[in-house]
Order: sequence, then structure tokens, then C-alpha cells
Amino acid sequence: MKKIILTLLVTVIALGAVAQNGRPRWTKKLPKAANSTYVYVSQNAIGKTVSEARDNALIEVYRQTLLREGKPVSFEDKDNALIWVEIKDNCKLSVNKVCEYVERDEKGGYVVYVLCQVAKTSETKPNFTDFRKCNK
Repeated sequence: MKKIILTLLVTVIALGAVAQNGRPRWTKKLPKAANSTYVYVSQNAIGKTVSEARDNALIEVYRQTLLREGKPVSFEDKDNALIWVEIKDNCKLSVNKVCEYVERDEKGGYVVYVLCQVAKTSETKPNFTDFRKCNK
């Protein structure tokens, strides 16, 4: 009986370790910015293709950034081309995509995680730094 319990315990611990090593750390916990001119923003989104999922995730990064600046943009019932035009017209913040991680979802599509460096405010000229921990 003790062997069975010990085996189950070791299996659960091993599976937990494997599951945690799948996605990069930044998908679960944002890194700290190297200086005070920018913040890290991470979003994920689903799409039928990797490109569609990436666009959806980046659109959400910009949407959150605009909301933080007090400039709401409505994205309902629009295609991605119209959304990007509206973002270009409304968002004066610098955004630098530094990492991307792709997974397949259960329905045959894709989930894309993006990590971006975003200027703290529209008045701040960001001093973006290298981020070399994309796959960790």
C-alpha cells in the first residue's frame, strides 16, 4: 500500500513539473521592466490560424493599453483590418512585441501568447531593453 501511495505521489509531482515546463514563465508571471519607461503586457488569444490568433492577441494588448490611457475603442462587430485602423488612429503609445508562444487548442485552432513592452504613458519615450528569456 505504501508503494502505491508513494508511486502516485511521485507521478503527480512529475506531471506537475512537466505541465509547468510547457509554457514559458512569462505566460504565467510578467517579468519586471528594466527601467521605469515601460511595462510588460502579456495577452493570449485563440484563432483558426496562428496569424489570426496573433492578431487577436496583439489587438487585446492595444485595447488594454488604450483603456489604461482612458481612450476606449469599440472592437465589437469589426474585422481585424478595421480594428487596426482604429488602433493606429487612437494609440500613440509605443508597443514592442518581444516574445510569442504558440499552442494548439482542443478545437484544432491555435492559442498565441504574446509578451510586449509598452510605454507607460503617451508622453513617455520608452527605453526598451532586450528580453532574452522567451523560451524559459
